[in-house]
Amino acid sequence: TRFNKENTPCDDCILWTVCLLDLAICIASMFTKVPEEIKLLADMIQCSVFGCMHAQQQIEIEEIRKKGYIGMKPTILQVLPPPMQNMYAKGPYGQGAQVQQPPQVVGMSHA
Repeated sequence: TRFNKENTPCDDCILWTVCLLDLAICIASMFTKVPEEIKLLADMIQCSVFGCMHAQQQIEIEEIRKKGYIGMKPTILQVLPPPMQNMYAKGPYGQGAQVQQPPQVVGMSHA
């Protein structure tokens, strides 16, 4: 990603498990009545995983704010479509920028 962050194999496993659980319930409900408790349990697992993901994202955003944003890695920039490359180059994080600020997060206070 542009912030040089990737999911760990564990993250990917958890995300796939939640996705496949939801898919299994959906498919099973086509053939039989799936108890509401099973659906609610799957929803609770999904909500807890997403809550953890948002907490991790918030920690990373705060870290970027502390250390500053140095821009997108050139290897990532190279695989973007040309219009996006041009947009990035013209923006505050393009090649001509001297000091780069962390990205603005809509709806969050800057402490």
